[in-house]
Amino acid sequence: MVCRLLGVARSHVSDLMARSPDWTDGRTARVRDETADLVLVDAVRAEIGDLPTYGYRRAGALVNRRRVALGLAPFNHKRFYRVMKAYRLLLPKAPRRVASARVHDGVVAVTASNRRWCSDGFEIGCENGDVVTGVFLKDCCDREIISWRAWSTRGLPGEPVRDMLIKAVEARFGDVKVNDGVELEFLSDNGGAFRAKDTHALVRELGIKPVHTPVCSPQSKEWASYCTLCGWLNGDKCRGGRTVTPTLSLD
Repeated sequence: MVCRLLGVARSHVSDLMARSPDWTDGRTARVRDETADLVLVDAVRAEIGDLPTYGYRRAGALVNRRRVALGLAPFNHKRFYRVMKAYRLLLPKAPRRVASARVHDGVVAVTASNRRWCSDGFEIGCENGDVVTGVFLKDCCDREIISWRAWSTRGLPGEPVRDMLIKAVEARFGDVKVNDGVELEFLSDNGGAFRAKDTHALVRELGIKPVHTPVCSPQSKEWASYCTLCGWLNGDKCRGGRTVTPTLSLD
């Protein structure tokens, strides 16, 4: 009844009463093996001497890998943290990012076609280990994929982006330049292929205004990625009032 009122387990009270007078808590009265700690420090310094950017997890994995190969018992990762902290071998903590006070109240979608186009790149991993890289250009009004390019290597250079822009302008306006009186924006992130001087020069030559999302604004950038990867690659796209299943050809 007393244990129930106090909210403690009877087994715990029984253990307390059965303890010997010389009992000590091993968690607070732990004896450090300074010799073993010095051996651990020397092993860690030998692993991170050439590349001191390794944290305690990776340094511990390298040390334990060598110890296991020699038939020795590995150390616990908590011990690596304690010893490396005592000898100032831990990496400095990353500075806390200042929260932006900017209000994300902008609207990416527009109410009319050919007012804002958005673009983004993506990679698709294949079963044989190859990677297909692609880039697309989409209208922010009807979400139609106006033009796209794909190739079987990693990386997003500027040439496919510029070629995609030319094809998109020809498809929408039938010319190599946007019609007079049309104010068209080209929205993209801050990737090198989109911010390249050649890309900006071509965009302005085509009569389009280049616009980039803020660096810390995933709310505006992911609109293009979500709508395309979830709606176009995994389903169908609508073009001219009819449903067309896209096919990907790298020839």
